[in-house]
Amino acid sequence: MSQAAPLVLLGSRRIQQTGNSHAVTIPTEALEAMGVEKGDEVLLTYDRENEQLQIEHDTDAFFGTSQ
Repeated sequence: MSQAAPLVLLGSRRIQQTGNSHAVTIPTEALEAMGVEKGDEVLLTYDRENEQLQIEHDTDAFFGTSQ
């Protein structure tokens, strides 16, 4: 039985301006793999040392414990 690779390259994206904010599109396949749907909350973490942005499904928001 094969396991999914821990990191998957999803291609590059352009940063779009939306009003006073900015946005990056996320491929549907990534959202499905994360179990995230339109309207769900996600946590964004930026690792300054490695210059990496991480997106996680905010399961705590569902239970009302998100900070």
